[in-house]
Amino acid sequence: IASENHLANVTPWIKAAESVGARIKWWTATKCQEQQSSGTEESSSVLSDLVTERTRIVAVSHASNILGRVRDISPVCSLVREVTMNKGHVVVDGVAAAPHLLSCGSQASWYVVSLHKLFGPHLGCLIGKRSIALQVANIECQLSNEKLCREYEMGTMNYEACAGAIALKEYFNELGIKAWRRSGDYEGVHCHSQTQTAQITSTQASGDQVVERSSALSNSAHLSIARTCIFQVEIRLLHSILGYLRKISRVRIIEDVGDMKVTLDGGCISNSINERRIPIVTFVHELIPSSQIVEHCRNHGVICRACKFLATTKLWDEMNLNEYDGVVRFSFAHYNNISDIQRTIYVLEMLREWR
Repeated sequence: IASENHLANVTPWIKAAESVGARIKWWTATKCQEQQSSGTEESSSVLSDLVTERTRIVAVSHASNILGRVRDISPVCSLVREVTMNKGHVVVDGVAAAPHLLSCGSQASWYVVSLHKLFGPHLGCLIGKRSIALQVANIECQLSNEKLCREYEMGTMNYEACAGAIALKEYFNELGIKAWRRSGDYEGVHCHSQTQTAQITSTQASGDQVVERSSALSNSAHLSIARTCIFQVEIRLLHSILGYLRKISRVRIIEDVGDMKVTLDGGCISNSINERRIPIVTFVHELIPSSQIVEHCRNHGVICRACKFLATTKLWDEMNLNEYDGVVRFSFAHYNNISDIQRTIYVLEMLREWR
């Protein structure tokens, strides 16, 4: 279990281990607890130290909701498959990462998201490989996808939320379409200039004519453009707020230190592209309690939070945070802009003893 996990990807596995007598091993974010063993627990910042042929579950985050660093899931999956001979499952919590990446770790056995974090309805989504889903359910391979889903989805589904999930896809497609219409060649996603034609369709219910403007690109291309747009907006916001906070000597940013590795010589498991991180920034101040900073910000129209954000006790220890009442967290998204960052900085500067 990765110590940087949200408790949602920790507590169930601890309970499951207790119920069957399995052993818990912690993949730590720093070396401070490396190679510690006590009874039924072991920890290391190097995953290959922990995974054996007996490993059955490896629970990791695509991105921590505290540290914000995007993890490359592929080498984790490769290691687990190789060492366990395909008997180990990699379970990825994608809740924090999905709104910013618009993609999942395709090699993971299981990938979990919550659609309300993706600007959609309150609906949990479990993405699993068909072969593994059949294996876990212990059912025949000829079963259709619809019947297989029913093996996992008990009771009546939330149809209103499912409709919202469809609209969510349309929302991200629309982001890509709008960007394409503005530029035609958006940052590495080449879009040939083609005339868009209006198509007349009619509703089956009323016969009313509805004018729809078709796009010359596929939905996957629209999503790819939307992903690029989101990245470019968010990276600018992130660099701006991080650049400011790093100049404040009394502020300590809580972030990845590069110790988490898949193998000893495999390097840090951050994404190789720009060592990407999501636009979540957490920090503490050496003099001002986190709760006081949040109250001050809210009183001046800047919404943020301060708490432990359901982080593990392990991570809190590793980051030396026990003396604080929580961490302040600013969470940004593609609908924010630089003026929001400037407003945040202005409000923070109003705090006594901030500098």
